[in-house]
Amino acid sequence: MVFSSPAFLFVFLPAAFLLERLVPSVKGKNFFLTLASLLFYAVGEPLYVLLLLASVLLNYGAGRLLTVPRLPQKLVLGLAVLTVSILTRVGGLGALYQKAGELTCYSAVQLTPAKDPLLSLFGGRYTPISSLSMFWGWGLGVAANPQYLVRMLGASSHTNARKTVLYSLLLLLAIYCALIHIGLGMRVLMPQLPEPVATDGIIIRLINNELYGPWSGFFLFAVFGACVSTANSQLLLIASSFSYDILRGVSHREVPAGRVVTLGRLAVLGGGTVAMLLTLNPPDFALSYGGDVWGIVSILLFPPLYGTLLSRRLTLRGIWACIISGALAIAILYPLYYQGAFTAHPAMFGMPLSTAVMFLFSRKKEGTA
Repeated sequence: MVFSSPAFLFVFLPAAFLLERLVPSVKGKNFFLTLASLLFYAVGEPLYVLLLLASVLLNYGAGRLLTVPRLPQKLVLGLAVLTVSILTRVGGLGALYQKAGELTCYSAVQLTPAKDPLLSLFGGRYTPISSLSMFWGWGLGVAANPQYLVRMLGASSHTNARKTVLYSLLLLLAIYCALIHIGLGMRVLMPQLPEPVATDGIIIRLINNELYGPWSGFFLFAVFGACVSTANSQLLLIASSFSYDILRGVSHREVPAGRVVTLGRLAVLGGGTVAMLLTLNPPDFALSYGGDVWGIVSILLFPPLYGTLLSRRLTLRGIWACIISGALAIAILYPLYYQGAFTAHPAMFGMPLSTAVMFLFSRKKEGTA
C-alpha cells in the first residue's frame, strides 16, 4: 500500500481520520495516529517498522541538534566550510575564475557541451548574469514570505526592525554568492559527469560521490536541516493563516480553540496534499521554476511589504500603483524572457520598476498605508 493507492486514499485514510475524531484527548489522538502510521508501513513488510523506528530516533536526534534558533548559523557555517573546501581544492578565487573561463556551458541532463563560454555574461540562458539576476526572484521573493515579516513586526523598536531588514539582505546576498562560487568550483573540479543527472540534483550528487570529502556529511546535514525547517515553517504558515487570518476575517464571532486547531490540521493536510501532487509531476527544472514563481512575489509584494516597514511616506495610492505596474511588467517581461529576448531574470527589471512607481505615486499624500 502506497500513498497514491486506492486502498490508502479511500479506505485507510478515511478510517484513520474518523477513528481519530473519536479519541477524546490530544495525547490519545497522537498515540492513535502513531499506531496508524506504524500499521500503514507494516502492511508491506513488518520488518520495515523497525527501520522506521530507528529512522525516527535518528531524525529526532538530528532535530535536537538542528533546533530552529540555531539553524541559520549551521546552514551558513555549512556553506562557509564547503566554499573554503572547494576554493582550496581549486587553488583560490583567481584560479577559479581562470579555469572557469576556459570552460563552456554544459548540460548535465543531456551530457552535451555548448559553444558559449561558461563566464560569458550574455552568452546563454544560465550564464552568470542570469544566475546573479535570479537573486531578484529567489532572494527578494523569499524575503517577502510572511513568516519573516512577523519577526520584523515583533522587533522591539523601529530601529531594530530596520537593522533586521538590512542584516537579513546582506546575509542572503552572502549565501547566494557562496552558492554561485560553490557551483563554479564544482564545475571546474568536475567538468563532465559520467552519466546524466537532473539539474536540481547536481550539487548533492557531486558532494556525495565524485567530490566526496570529510566535510560532505556536514554540509548535507545542514542542507537537510534547512529543508525540514522550511517545510515546517511553511506548513505552520498555512495553518495559522487559514485558521486565524482567513477564518477570523470571514467570521465575526469568536472561534473556539478546538475548532481553530482542527481547521489548522485540515489546512496542513490540504497543503501537504498539494505538495505531494506536485511531486508526482515535477517541473523539468525546479530551481528555475521556483525562481520564476518567487520572482512574481518579488515584483508584486516585496516593495509594499518592506516599503511600509521602512518608510512612512507611502500611500495606498502608491501601493496600488505598485501592484498594477508590477502585474503589467510580469505580463510583458516574462513572455519575452521565455522567448529568449534577454537572459537576465525578469524580476531584476520588474521589481525596481514597481518600486519606483510606488514611490512616485506616493508623493501625493492621500492617506498612509
